[in-house]
Amino acid sequence: MPISKQELKKLKVKYLKKEQLKKQQEEKEKKLEKQQEAQERKEAGVFRTMAAYAPAFGMAGTIIGLVNMLRLMGAGATPQQIGTNLAFALITTLYGLVLTNAFLKPMAAKIEAKTYDHMRVLSAVAEAFREIGEGHGPSHVREVLAAIGEHHENEMNSADVLEL
Repeated sequence: MPISKQELKKLKVKYLKKEQLKKQQEEKEKKLEKQQEAQERKEAGVFRTMAAYAPAFGMAGTIIGLVNMLRLMGAGATPQQIGTNLAFALITTLYGLVLTNAFLKPMAAKIEAKTYDHMRVLSAVAEAFREIGEGHGPSHVREVLAAIGEHHENEMNSADVLEL
């Protein structure tokens, strides 16, 4: 029994609408992924910014300590008073450097690595749902996810060490 032109046209429109909806859904997913990634990168950026400013605050403390020390020296201070201000000057520099290199930079690097892993997992899950939505069976979905995991493993093996 042949299909009339009108029925054929309806089928084409239905198919095109389905493809258009599919494309819109994929665009929404990509937009949400990008927003999620941007939010998580902002969190790492906070630590990177703090790491950039911590040594400057340490140097500010150093200058304050040295200025106080010199002021006391001019007023005939005791060696104990001079030593206290010198110690303050040196310890603030140390605090700024330790805070930056022992805490803030590693924290930023860890957040960035977790962001990368999180986005990879989200992408894999979205791909699995797409495959299921297209009617592929569990074995095909498993193969796709295994290929994504293998690609990630190869990427990690060839990647350089994280920058601090």
